[in-house]
Amino acid sequence: RAVNRYGRVNMREFRNGATRLGAPLIAELSYQEGDTDFTSQLERIRSLNPDGVFTYGNARESALILRQMRRMGMDQWFLGSDRAVTQEFIDIVGPNAGRVVAGYPYDPTRQDPRYLAFVRDFRHAYGEAPETYAAYAYDGAMMVMRAIGEAGLNRALVRDSLAAMKRYDGVTGQQQYDAVFSNRAPASLAVLEAGRWHFYNDAHLPTPSPAAPAGVLDTPVEFNGWRGTTLSPAALREVRIGLFAPDTSEVSR
Repeated sequence: RAVNRYGRVNMREFRNGATRLGAPLIAELSYQEGDTDFTSQLERIRSLNPDGVFTYGNARESALILRQMRRMGMDQWFLGSDRAVTQEFIDIVGPNAGRVVAGYPYDPTRQDPRYLAFVRDFRHAYGEAPETYAAYAYDGAMMVMRAIGEAGLNRALVRDSLAAMKRYDGVTGQQQYDAVFSNRAPASLAVLEAGRWHFYNDAHLPTPSPAAPAGVLDTPVEFNGWRGTTLSPAALREVRIGLFAPDTSEVSR
């Protein structure tokens, strides 16, 4: 993983998840952004004979790691993050990529009119196609604008309006939020096949058997925001606030 917040925080999620599933990571090695030689890390990994190699970092370093893996005779599955899903990655790796898959938050090849219009307008404005963060930033901004339109220019009510959004149809698809406001919509798998990224979602995958038990975050928590209260904000005449603060009776003024 890259020695930065992106690599550190995200790898922690996969490390914890793998441990909970009973298949802990057998080694975790790091590199600096801008590195080009990963021989020492790969030699250590090769000696452990893993089933797969997972990287969390930018497209350039991830592609160089994969290219050096294949040159060293390592033919394991290569698992990458969404930042690897780029044309730059494909160009650096070359034709001998082998088995490559990466997680991606949505399917950028789908023919959704809303998404296609966003891509068209983004290309017109910036001269290139939008990547993951551009699309999510757009959806986030539109959600805030919708909340302001519903609640007005009041920060507390805007927050409540956002919290009440259980679903949102954006350029990245339908978003579904759980009790802690995490998007639980199905993600996609980007598989590198014949020099191109192909995207698969849960509709293309077999149903796991037995089905995984429902977790605490799978249980919906109803919260309708201020719109579900008896009185509208305009009808309120009194708001009582409890204050916890240090005793200032002995403080000289």
